[in-house]
Amino acid sequence: MVLKKLVHRKVEPPEKTAEEFAQEWASALGPNLVSVVLYGSVVSGDYRPGHSTLRLLVVVKRLDGRVLDLMAPLVARWEERGVATPRVFTPVEVLLGARGLALEFLDILESHRVLRGSDPFEGIEVQRADVRSRLEAEVDYELQRLRRLYLEHSPRPRDLSEPLADMAATLAPIARGLLYLKGKSGPLSRKELFEGAVAEYNLTMTGFERALALRDDRVEEDQMALALLNLMGLFEKLQEVLGTLPR
Repeated sequence: MVLKKLVHRKVEPPEKTAEEFAQEWASALGPNLVSVVLYGSVVSGDYRPGHSTLRLLVVVKRLDGRVLDLMAPLVARWEERGVATPRVFTPVEVLLGARGLALEFLDILESHRVLRGSDPFEGIEVQRADVRSRLEAEVDYELQRLRRLYLEHSPRPRDLSEPLADMAATLAPIARGLLYLKGKSGPLSRKELFEGAVAEYNLTMTGFERALALRDDRVEEDQMALALLNLMGLFEKLQEVLGTLPR
């Protein structure tokens, strides 16, 4: 038997990786760059190595084929280092996103750090009606997705692990949006967000706790189907809650 030598790759702190990303992208984009922004779990303090994604956003003055061709090799190089493709906007698209991407933008507004350039979210406001509309759409979509997963994969629970791994990330902006509708600025960590939504809307923590456990690989294979049922129950309750809120 041949024993392979194990190579232990040093894992860099996410802040250092983000800073190196910002430096390289700023150098490549030059005066066309408006901002490089870090957002999500690294900023909120909820980052878990091996379970969380480094989220970055780039704003440029002009976004055409030539700029995309310039970005493509950068994306490929950073994907090799485990950094997902950044969100890319123009300043006008940032303004439009405050409406069409209300939940995501609300999450970013409360948890972001400018690494290069100016803050593209300064002065941006998310409207209550847009948050309500996006909440309804997201909850309906996720509930249908979870039902489909159960029908397709419950006989093979091991197949559920990957599609359910990001449920905590999916639920975080939903919980923040629910708190926003109550006039509250949500706390940063996901656990605190979930606890806040539970307290404000008389929910149970079961589905949220399952989402956190799935994120941390703490759900055994034989419990996957039950975890999925718990999540479906949560989204069904969220539908009911949204249906009772004044418009």
